[in-house]
Amino acid sequence: MKRTILAISVLFSQHLIAQNSDSLAKLSSNPPKVDTTSVDNSVFDLSLEDLMNTPIVSASKEKESSFDAPITSCVITRQEIINMGSTSIPDALRLCPAILVREVANGAYDVSIRGGIDNVASYQYQNVNTTILAMIDNRPVFSNFQGGTFWSNLPVDLSDVERIEVVYGPNAPMYGPNAVSGVVNIITKKEYAAKNTVANANIQFGRNNIYSAYIGHKISDKLEINASANQSIRLRDEVEYYSSITNSYVSDITDLYKKPDGTYEENRRKITKSEASEIADKTYPIQKESLKKTGINFNLNYAPTQKVWIGLNSTYNNNQTWGSLQATTSQNVLSSTNSSHMIKAEAYNFSAQASILSGTQGLIGDDKKFFHDYSTQDLYLDYNLKLWDNKISIRPAVAHQIAFIDDKKYTVNLNRQGLFNNSGTVENLSSSLKLDIKPIKLIRFIAAGRLDKFSAPDKIYPSFQLALNVKPSDNHIFRAAYGRSFNGSFITPTYANFNAVDNVVIGGGAEQIAPGVFVPRLDNYTLTIQGSATRKLLRNDMIEVGYKGQYGKNLQVDISLFNQTFQNMSLFVNQKSTNNPTLVPGTPPTLFSNISQNSVITNLNTVVYQNGASFALNFITNDRIFSFKPHFTIQETRISDYQIYFAEPGANLFAPGLDLSVKKNVFSKGTPNWFGGFSMNINPIKRFNIGLSAYYYDQAYMTTIAGQPFERGGATRSTINDKVSEKGIFNAHASYKIHDNISLGFNARNFLNNDSRENWGSDRVGANYYGTLVIEY
Repeated sequence: MKRTILAISVLFSQHLIAQNSDSLAKLSSNPPKVDTTSVDNSVFDLSLEDLMNTPIVSASKEKESSFDAPITSCVITRQEIINMGSTSIPDALRLCPAILVREVANGAYDVSIRGGIDNVASYQYQNVNTTILAMIDNRPVFSNFQGGTFWSNLPVDLSDVERIEVVYGPNAPMYGPNAVSGVVNIITKKEYAAKNTVANANIQFGRNNIYSAYIGHKISDKLEINASANQSIRLRDEVEYYSSITNSYVSDITDLYKKPDGTYEENRRKITKSEASEIADKTYPIQKESLKKTGINFNLNYAPTQKVWIGLNSTYNNNQTWGSLQATTSQNVLSSTNSSHMIKAEAYNFSAQASILSGTQGLIGDDKKFFHDYSTQDLYLDYNLKLWDNKISIRPAVAHQIAFIDDKKYTVNLNRQGLFNNSGTVENLSSSLKLDIKPIKLIRFIAAGRLDKFSAPDKIYPSFQLALNVKPSDNHIFRAAYGRSFNGSFITPTYANFNAVDNVVIGGGAEQIAPGVFVPRLDNYTLTIQGSATRKLLRNDMIEVGYKGQYGKNLQVDISLFNQTFQNMSLFVNQKSTNNPTLVPGTPPTLFSNISQNSVITNLNTVVYQNGASFALNFITNDRIFSFKPHFTIQETRISDYQIYFAEPGANLFAPGLDLSVKKNVFSKGTPNWFGGFSMNINPIKRFNIGLSAYYYDQAYMTTIAGQPFERGGATRSTINDKVSEKGIFNAHASYKIHDNISLGFNARNFLNNDSRENWGSDRVGANYYGTLVIEY
């Protein structure tokens, strides 16, 4: 793949250097019709207004200047990604305010918008954030198994991206469930601007290698095609593993199963060292690498008339990456093979989209009993009615989604226990209506509502969004928003019904059966995990106010104040066990107990309240030689009705007399109190560019669920030292154009080598250096 991408880049560079620069009209029928941006990569060819006010579509589903976006949003342009030397799409998201990006292994990320419920114990999937809806050109890329986005599963990479649009807060009325904390919409390249053929490559090479290449060709005024390929291979900076047995890091992988007494154990089963080695190789099929990823994309766009457009898209992705599945597992290897197919059409004011995403997801290495097959089918149709000289837009829409998961061929059919041992389908039928009114230049009002009818839970969930903009002048705009959104209904918490612990014999010590008479006790323990089709879905209610101001031509300020309330969180909670003891004769006799227990997904009374503010500044000199974009976010999160042993560092769940009914209101330390960064771009001479960026977050605590008490109910808090220290990351990318369309450079990521861990049990990620080659035609 590496040689193929390099060959493609060289061939097209040789071919395209010979092309002249005669301007051709843009292909006006490319989708979305409102989504037109130049691919010219020179900041000197853009006005200050263009540099400061890039177009955005995701904020309202209408093309508009980012300055006029009705709700808080952020746009990362293709040129920013190149200038700052971003190594991946999640890495580029650090350029936006109020986004927490944690690198749990080199090239493997968890992304959160504004935090809030991050690392709250009842929000148990620590490194798979379930409240962000990630999309590629409005196509959802989301795991419905237990929620969340596996960022390594994205088929696109840097060469595909035209820009990344981030919309903050509840956005289910426009994009559906899972847009709880916000939306990340990756807009891929479509416009060919002044050329019949467009090609580009973004290559970063060194100890780690990241390759992506893209080519598009306009066959005629009505037909165009494009294709891309990418590959990433990242190495672990330090090969070590977190042992949950000893709460420490080990360098020998077999020591993950080694007890302090020198024996080896897996799932409470005694094993030999050679068996431990075999299990480790299956669980961790990549040990020196942290990421191995390949993606392929193909698009065909056909416009038979000026008002009709049809697009076809197909993708393929294969990857293995280090990450965390849930709080009970610090690190494991995720693997996936997936493909998607999508057809989109626009005719007059109608638009329709149908897509299917399917594949196989492995959650714990190559161990097939932890694999599952999945498919998600999405259908969307809307109509945009314009009235009163476009001052009123009425947009009704309907959507249908079917999410299917099946792991039986890896588990039940082979008489093995996995994580699901079942098949399940969740269906969602929804309708929505968006009203966008601009009665006068000063005022803009948006009201959007949506009804989601799930097959399980079998009820209708209403979400809404209200936004008011006041623009007293061209240079100042005030905004206010209020909204509510819900998570989707995930398969595992809905349908789970399997034995997590199946007839495991546990030594129970001595049991008194009569005054002065003690006998050995053995417990035969069974734990069954059960989902619930009637639980309430996670909900976020948000109130937000903001201001954006343009001061002269050079300075732009964006401020947002937000309040979020999360409720209906759920957790697998152990119910009271049943115990049927039997005295087995012998010398001495043994008390044998059959203990059965159910762990059921349960809604908690816990409510999370978050208050915060974000500030972003954009400064560009008149000559466009220097730009500076700092941003920071401060926040405070309170939790009500919280079980005390979650909140107290070092709390001992098994302390005598511990009363689990004691709850209190606390301040959450799971989201840093403040976080932010900056990007700085310098063009001292036209062909030479320096991009400097930084990212920082304050200390936080990772509250992990390490186990559950057999008799008492509830989930235990980990007793490990789960403090994540504050961290600052500094990056520098210098590049020089050896040709108008070819740049060579050097990229230093985290060059101060701050390798502190960014999550519980995660890898250390220190400095990484790359040579860079960017080709843009």
